[in-house]
Amino acid sequence: GWHQLVERTMVFQSPAGVDAIQGTCDFALVSPSLDYAVLVDWKTGQRHGVYEDQMLTYAWLLRTLYPTLRKVDVRVVYLQTGEEDRKMLHAEDLDQHSIRMMGALSDRSEEPLKAVVGPWCQWCPATLQCPKNEALAVAVQRGLDVPNIDKLITKIDNEDEAATAHALLAYASELLAKIE
Repeated sequence: GWHQLVERTMVFQSPAGVDAIQGTCDFALVSPSLDYAVLVDWKTGQRHGVYEDQMLTYAWLLRTLYPTLRKVDVRVVYLQTGEEDRKMLHAEDLDQHSIRMMGALSDRSEEPLKAVVGPWCQWCPATLQCPKNEALAVAVQRGLDVPNIDKLITKIDNEDEAATAHALLAYASELLAKIE
């Protein structure tokens, strides 16, 4: 009688229908009474603070599918180490997050999206369109010496490294386009 969700994309459409929030959970089980769920996300990389907010959003999205959920047992399992982060989210936590998400959708519809460089840049789908790239891409094209370039490719620790990595991605894409 448990509901099983595997690699399920969950979507919440904004009330105005302009924006959507979505996420794909690796695995979820929802109890037959529809008031309790276990939500699991497997990670191949290292522990990262971004996952806590990501999993809260997944739990919130799961609750949009099952509005009677009162508790969601959220687990992030790190495959390399076998470690697990686990947190029990209650209806109040999901209600608070819902207020936050609705506020974010409201803010987004009123203002143009602003890029904020940070450690999350490595997962951002907009790296090539990021406005932070433009000035640095010009500098890279003019021969900017970038020390520790291999470190930038695999690890970003601060805003300067993220901005430089963005510029290098933009520059490399531009060069590939010219070569093709």
